Amino acid sequence: MQAEEYAGSFTRSVGDYRVSPVHRAAARIVGAGPGMRTLDVGCGEGELVGLLAATGAEASGVDFLPRAVEVARVRVPTGKFEVAPATALPFTGETFGAVTALGVIGYLGEADRLTFLAEVRRVLVPGGKLVLRVSPPTNAVGQKVLSLFRRGEPSRAKRFSRKELAALLSGAGFTVRDSWLSLDRGGLGITTLPLLALFPFFAQRWVVATS
Repeated sequence: MQAEEYAGSFTRSVGDYRVSPVHRAAARIVGAGPGMRTLDVGCGEGELVGLLAATGAEASGVDFLPRAVEVARVRVPTGKFEVAPATALPFTGETFGAVTALGVIGYLGEADRLTFLAEVRRVLVPGGKLVLRVSPPTNAVGQKVLSLFRRGEPSRAKRFSRKELAALLSGAGFTVRDSWLSLDRGGLGITTLPLLALFPFFAQRWVVATS
């Protein structure tokens, strides 16, 4: 993972806590409830873990950045947080009913992606749910447009086509159950709108797979 780029996103104080539409969408997709065990990989400051814990789930999160975990523990005392890389999850096998990873896999190298997916499959119960959010491919025009809306250096996260991601998941032993593009930040599929065809470089892909 590009540690500098990721660490640079943690500039807010504990008092600036907020939950984005992306995290709310992920919580809806997981569909957690009392007694369900969930894990958010790359949990950041605990936003999604907090939403899942509020449903009564036993919600955990891991992040390789100690500062993020430190803040998460303060913000979400009902969650369980550990400092750990996505490639070495500190849990026994078949622990979680659902694992989320929003944007994480795009920052991993090729070998680490396979290790990460193997780790996720290990800690999921049989039939457990994996929820991913990734960036789809774009072109030169898209890159230029995106650069106008970003500060600093462009993101170095890898972008995945639907087929590429499906093949990666299948090779790791997962079955893709659903996959859709979303232009909005709340995870609503709007693939039939002309706007998506005109501006695909703003879209994000959500994928739900089972072990």
